[in-house]
Amino acid sequence: MEDAGWSASSEEQLPRRGQAMASSSRGTCDSTQHSYPLRSRQKARTCAPPLKLTDLMDELIQGIFPETLSDAARASGTCRTFYRLFKRDVVARRLVLPDRPMRSESELVVLEDLARAGNAAARFRLAISWVYESAEHTQPLVGPVDGYDKGLRMLRSIAEPEQHSECSSNLVGDALFEIWHLTRNGEERDNLLRRAAAAGHVAALIELHGTSRERLQALGLTRPLDTGDVFSPAWLAATWQVLANPSAANDRLNKTQWRHYCDRPGCVRWRFRKKEVRRREAEGLSPAPYIRLWKCGRCRCACYCSKACQTLAWPKPHRDECDRHLGLGNHPVNTTLPA
Repeated sequence: MEDAGWSASSEEQLPRRGQAMASSSRGTCDSTQHSYPLRSRQKARTCAPPLKLTDLMDELIQGIFPETLSDAARASGTCRTFYRLFKRDVVARRLVLPDRPMRSESELVVLEDLARAGNAAARFRLAISWVYESAEHTQPLVGPVDGYDKGLRMLRSIAEPEQHSECSSNLVGDALFEIWHLTRNGEERDNLLRRAAAAGHVAALIELHGTSRERLQALGLTRPLDTGDVFSPAWLAATWQVLANPSAANDRLNKTQWRHYCDRPGCVRWRFRKKEVRRREAEGLSPAPYIRLWKCGRCRCACYCSKACQTLAWPKPHRDECDRHLGLGNHPVNTTLPA
């Protein structure tokens, strides 16, 4: 009696592929073959994650988000997605700061957040503030002692194009020219000045080649010079940031007995006087910032930190002051002593 199951004759009538399926369905195998469980041909569906605006390419984000800080802050206050974009480093690094000083507590916090994200303009503005502001003024995140050192390190980081490729050549030249002012070593100073001139810094070119009429015409400048023609908007905004400090005017008026400022109006560079330097070195304090000041070759009274500052200050107000010191023109020297 034949078995009701599969017979040998029935297996021979099946195609080869059907034999394999039949053999595997019975769960039997020969001594030389192995059986494997059947697998479904249909692949499991994988759900793709939802696409978010913050996951788009950086180029697309740069085309969507505003570039100025004021517009970006206004947009981030109206949309949660824009607020997340505002916190991203790729967006914070390209934001354009306003020209006005940012001195309020909230503005200083924003400025420091942008500096941490790698915004070169914010880093440069904070570095100038930390270097030249009053030693008695405690910064929000930097104390009165390490403010100068932190500012100098930040300037050096801006001056390295390998680390900050997004920095413009003008900002790199500003940083190099500022480090040149703060450096004592003569050979290193010459190298920094040449690098700043190679980056196209106008004040460095004037310092390197002089202020003759031919040199100024080669730079596209004519006398009398304007401050905006010599210094970049980033440097001017950084100086306004320092001058907006409430203690800046008092420092310039009341601390001249142990500080020596550059006599060009609007310049924030200063150094300690020699007597104060000796006192600080005897007490183990840092004599920084170290700025070289050159006296006017005519009256020997006014001092300037660079040829650019001296050239800018000559028409007004120093020319009348120089004549007054020498007793020339209609400005006689006041020889009366106070009572």
